[in-house]
Amino acid sequence: MPRSVVYIFICSALVLSILSTTICFINPLNWKYYLMFIALLNLSYCLFTSYFVFHNLETMTLLGKIYFTGEILVILILSIFEIKFVNAETKD
Repeated sequence: MPRSVVYIFICSALVLSILSTTICFINPLNWKYYLMFIALLNLSYCLFTSYFVFHNLETMTLLGKIYFTGEILVILILSIFEIKFVNAETKD
C-alpha cells in the first residue's frame, strides 16, 4: 500500500474519531441525525479503504490484507448497528 494512501487513511480515521467524540460530548438534541451522518461517513471510509485495498492487492502482505479486512468488517458491523439503532429510535 502506498504510504500516501496510508496517511489518508490515518487522517480520515482521526477526523472521524474527533467528530464522533465531539458530538458525544456536545450531546445535541438531534443526535440521531449526527449518528446517521457518522455511520454514513464510516461506510464511505469502508468503501474508500476497499477500493484502495483492491487496487493494491498484489503489493500487500498477508498481514496487511488481514488487517484491512478486519478493519472493514468491524467498521461495517458498527455502522450497520448505528443505522439500525437510529431507524429504531426514529420509529418510536
